Amino acid sequence: PAITARVRAVLDVAARGELSARDFEFVRITSVSGMKSAYAGLLKDLSEREVEVLAALAEGLGNKEIGEKLFISPRTVDTHRTNLMKKLGTHHVPGLVRIAIKAGLVK
Repeated sequence: PAITARVRAVLDVAARGELSARDFEFVRITSVSGMKSAYAGLLKDLSEREVEVLAALAEGLGNKEIGEKLFISPRTVDTHRTNLMKKLGTHHVPGLVRIAIKAGLVK
């Protein structure tokens, strides 16, 4: 609520072309943290194992490597990957990687 009021005030100033560097930085940080929170919210419906698989996919590991890292079979990794795509609404691994990065799982 207080942040929202400040963002609105800053946006009003920006619309008039009077945005200070400090206010610009506030808006940038608020936007990024808000976006990160929104993506992190997507992860709350995932199991702990699905989050581990998602993070490993985002690190560029393949099914076999993830399986070895998590002590599960590559086929189980594939099942988790398929479930992740359904839950997160994407149809390919790059979409999963994008979500993982924006949610702050990897940098």
